Amino acid sequence: MSKARTKKHRSLLERRISELVTLAKDLCPEAEVVIRPPFEADEDAVIEVRVPPEKYELVDEALLRRETQLTLVYEKKPVAPEPATQ
Repeated sequence: MSKARTKKHRSLLERRISELVTLAKDLCPEAEVVIRPPFEADEDAVIEVRVPPEKYELVDEALLRRETQLTLVYEKKPVAPEPATQ
């Protein structure tokens, strides 16, 4: 992968991670978010989100839905995804 392509990929990855973190914080402002390096070779990052039990299902479903949208868009064609709707 060329340096320009790597930089573009990294920039897109950072935007997507930021989008997921923002979504979690919008749904649960008290959420604690930690971004870790990938554990597996096919991962880009690990986002750990801690929320109160009463908010778990709401945040989990929203993040899973958005993560799936991002994955599907990337697998079709690596373009920037459309903003998530809540």
